[in-house]
Amino acid sequence: MTPRIGETVEAYRARRNAYNRAYEARDRDKWRLYHQNYGRQRDYGLSPASFDDLLSRQDGRCAMCRKDLPDRSKICVDHDHDTGKIRGLLCYGCNMALGFYEPRKDLLDDYLVRSRLDL
Repeated sequence: MTPRIGETVEAYRARRNAYNRAYEARDRDKWRLYHQNYGRQRDYGLSPASFDDLLSRQDGRCAMCRKDLPDRSKICVDHDHDTGKIRGLLCYGCNMALGFYEPRKDLLDDYLVRSRLDL
C-alpha cells in the first residue's frame, strides 16, 4: 500500500491501519498463527516444523506437569536465559512458576533444606 498523491501522512496511516485491521479480522486464526510462528522463529530459532516435532516428542503435554497442551496459542517455550538453549514446551502456569523460581533458586533451595531440619 502506497500513499496517494496529495494524501497527508496522517491520512495514509489511518487508511493503512484500517486496511490492516480489516485484513486481520478476515482470518484472525491464520494471522495469530503467523505471528506465533514468527515470534518463535525470531526469539528462539524454532521453526514451525521444529515446534511441532518438539510438541510430538512431549506427547502434546507440558514438559513439567505433563498436562495436555490443547491450545497452541498458550504454549510457552522454556529456554535457558544464559545459553538460549530450549529445554521444552510448558503450560502457562508452569512457565510462570519457573520464572518466579529461577531467579531465587538458591534462596528457595536453602529455605527448603532449613525447613526440613527445623521440623
